[in-house]
Amino acid sequence: MPASPAPGDSAGGCPHSKETTLPLATASEETLASESNASAQAPTATPELVPTTSASAPTSDIPASTSSSRKKKNKKKKKPKSELRKSQGLFERMKHSTPIKGDSANASGTIKEQKQSIMAELEDIPTCGADFLKDVYKAEDTASDEAIDKFLKSSVRDKELQANPGLNEDCRWIDIPEKIKKEDELYAPFLKIIKAIVEGLGQGMGARTAVDTHIKWFVHHDGKKTRPDIAIKATGPSFQEPLPMAGDSEGDPPTVGYSNVICVFDVKSDIDEIDKEQKEQMATYNKQIFISQPNRIFCRSLIITETQVRLLHYDRSGTFITEFINFHRDPHTFVRLVLGLSSLDEEKAGLDMSVKWTVDGSGRKCAGTISAVDDITKAETTYNLIMEEPPVIRNAISGTGVTCWNARCPDGKRFIIKDYWRAGGRTPENMFLKHVKAVKGIVTSVKSFEAKRAKTKDFHPANFASKNFHNRILSRMALSVPGQSLLHFASQQQAIRAIRDAIQGHCNLLIAHILHRDITVHSILLINEREKDCPSGILTDLATAIPAEGEKDRLSPDGRTGSKMFQSYAVMRCSWAEPKLGLIAQDYLDDLESMFWVLCYLIHSFLGPGAPVPNEPTVLSKWVQKDTLQAALSKDHYLRDEGPAFWNPTSFWSTATLALAHDFGTYMGGLAKIKMDIRSPKLPHCITPSTHEMAYKLRKQLYDHIDTHYATILGLFDAALDALNLPGGDAPRVMRIPRSLPSPSTMARYHSPGLSSEGSSDCEADSSEIDTPKREQSADMSTSANASGRIPAAFNPASSPLKRMRPTGKRNSTKLSSHHDIPVPKRRRGGDGTTDSHRIYDIDEEQSADSED
Repeated sequence: MPASPAPGDSAGGCPHSKETTLPLATASEETLASESNASAQAPTATPELVPTTSASAPTSDIPASTSSSRKKKNKKKKKPKSELRKSQGLFERMKHSTPIKGDSANASGTIKEQKQSIMAELEDIPTCGADFLKDVYKAEDTASDEAIDKFLKSSVRDKELQANPGLNEDCRWIDIPEKIKKEDELYAPFLKIIKAIVEGLGQGMGARTAVDTHIKWFVHHDGKKTRPDIAIKATGPSFQEPLPMAGDSEGDPPTVGYSNVICVFDVKSDIDEIDKEQKEQMATYNKQIFISQPNRIFCRSLIITETQVRLLHYDRSGTFITEFINFHRDPHTFVRLVLGLSSLDEEKAGLDMSVKWTVDGSGRKCAGTISAVDDITKAETTYNLIMEEPPVIRNAISGTGVTCWNARCPDGKRFIIKDYWRAGGRTPENMFLKHVKAVKGIVTSVKSFEAKRAKTKDFHPANFASKNFHNRILSRMALSVPGQSLLHFASQQQAIRAIRDAIQGHCNLLIAHILHRDITVHSILLINEREKDCPSGILTDLATAIPAEGEKDRLSPDGRTGSKMFQSYAVMRCSWAEPKLGLIAQDYLDDLESMFWVLCYLIHSFLGPGAPVPNEPTVLSKWVQKDTLQAALSKDHYLRDEGPAFWNPTSFWSTATLALAHDFGTYMGGLAKIKMDIRSPKLPHCITPSTHEMAYKLRKQLYDHIDTHYATILGLFDAALDALNLPGGDAPRVMRIPRSLPSPSTMARYHSPGLSSEGSSDCEADSSEIDTPKREQSADMSTSANASGRIPAAFNPASSPLKRMRPTGKRNSTKLSSHHDIPVPKRRRGGDGTTDSHRIYDIDEEQSADSED
């Protein structure tokens, strides 16, 4: 693989440099520190030494005017700083960002492993007094004491049971056995009682139904399964029938799941007392409710034994659990808890009623609306949800809980309606957008903004206090957007140009004294119908952005969360788990590295436009594994050792694109190493470097070269685009057939549509019989490219080791394969071409969009 430019190289010294639209004076006008021993114009040359005159040196033989002239001549002139460098200087006053903490947004693996991730996210769950149980649902919102007394004394009929004298008598629920051997004995009597409350006092006949679900599997969004003991099945504008699990071909589809339950109960025995296990189970259930019901504000559940009941509450600030009360002695409270949790008023049950759906005959959502109000004009607008583009959500309980709804206003214009729970004291996103309204490459068309739709502290007991509780405020913004996210790219050129223009927009934003800090595939939007000089991709989502001045001393007390998929190596190594590493602030280099991970996500996740790979590639799963340190080390290994070619990106992506990914990664890997060396403890005593020492080195070794960093990276993209625009430049690569027969799970990645997957003989078909589109054009690119001088050597497919490379574990290996090459077929998610049918709810799981300073 051709060597990529060193991190200290300037745009002029980079072999791929060319004129860019960087809004700076020029890349060569940056001021380079003398301590860096590097020159902006010739990074590999020895710096010229400037002679100086000693203060004590005799000057009697030299005329004063001559001596003064020589001093001025020898004195090195300082070049003026660019606007970009000046802006970065303001951010350097912020010494460090809040360390990250683990969350469950990317939790995978077994149910047990997912439970561990959720509990790590929620941290220590505080316990509040039982008084909250008595106050959370008032008589006026549920039922009066007189109505409850009358209900408890009335006869009850059940399909299986004859009429009995009542449910509660002499301070005891009649059907609940006093002693049990196992919890299974409690399912039937509790189901009878809860059903009577819901359908009687709750008047929920038809709309709310108590269901015994301890033998019914609820399918998760990732295909895993769990079984709550009892659930309240619901119908209404927020619920829909669950989809069948992937692979189900027999039997009736499930009628109850996380998409159509309003709450779940867990039944335990008094003698169990497995407090930790109960919390883990209920957190797992309620996380799936949040995912399957994206208009959820909070979730609540009950844990019931033969004598006691307690409540668990979940919202974006975390969770808490109440103490037990004896529901035999206080039947009124128990009845009101069941009525409140199963309320026909969905808002009281924790749902946002400004989002409503229409359900078709099959019980599935077929249309929907969302309303947005502007704080200033008080005008309310109702938008139509784009049902083909499900909301982008974050798969975690606590945190910012970002939900982006794709919608259209009545005149058909596209909007993103964004719900976001920001930490108290943080600047609302609309304030950033007003500040950067004139910045090119940023979405700033805000139609409405509602700053305080809800506060998490209002869902907690009065004077609630916990070391892990931090109030969050829900805001909603209606943002006019030009197109869909980067995931909807139509060609290689469009995807690469969109990322390139997003980098340019990021530079413009930084000059305006705003650092984005949350680059993901969802924060880059495509512009399909663009005018001349209009970017192909623009940045959105400034919810976690930070200004150069104003918030440096107001760091969030809550640990930062975010999508590991796109976080930089340095950010992932900034945690309380590594106290020896010096803490530094997130900077523009972290965002640029996130741009690299966005590119890598595309080349590993898509077989082509609109065709994601069937299963998450192994390399991506390594970046989001539960252990943040191991995930970070996997990224570091990818940056500095493996490179994209080692993991064999899908053949849709051409040689030019992979060469770009390789050079971009090598460049960012060098910068990441410099930053890690600065933060690392110093031998022999392993002393953590001081903040002052790190700030000085960061400035001299990295930040003084900011203009070069942007110019070099943009140059890499420009050269790649030139290569892609040549005849055959975007032709799919070819991939070798492995010597051994691949396993059934990987067969689809190697055999062509015309080959059999049942035997090895068909896999050895002669390559001349296989149709390889534009293969000759791709192979001949180097001749025409070099002749015209339009493509640098680094992007010459003929000289690049990426052509038919056999991964060896060494990033710069040039060992080539001698096997026949065949194209990998494009396979869409779902064999019948439909949307992914194994999901509980048609939701895009965001790989990102959540971080706190």
